[in-house]
Amino acid sequence: MGRYTIESKSKRESKRGQMYLGKLVYDDNGNYLIYPKGRKAFNLSEALRVVYYHQMNNHIHIKILDRCKILFDEDGVLYKKRDKHQLYSYFINDNNLENVLFFSTEKELEVVLFAEALEEIAYGTNDRNKK
Repeated sequence: MGRYTIESKSKRESKRGQMYLGKLVYDDNGNYLIYPKGRKAFNLSEALRVVYYHQMNNHIHIKILDRCKILFDEDGVLYKKRDKHQLYSYFINDNNLENVLFFSTEKELEVVLFAEALEEIAYGTNDRNKK
């Protein structure tokens, strides 16, 4: 895990994002977890919930790579709507994020995440008291 600079598509500005590199797992509780080698798992689902339910800012930039292949790269508002299977899924700019996550489980991925809502709390961990 580390800092990563990403460029916004809409404003062409550099932002500091958090990078997670590891195996994506869909657990028994319906959470997407990233397991970096030798480190504690990062709960991507919890981070998405924080952004989705944030009262002031639901904007997110997320980039998902499988080696050199870009699987998802969107910068916009995170929202839920019914997908073609009638399930409520996370979307950004009318692109189904959860579909990409679901079909990328058990792969080693690089996920770069930037959202102002995530800078306020310790997300993706079990300790909610840290800042």
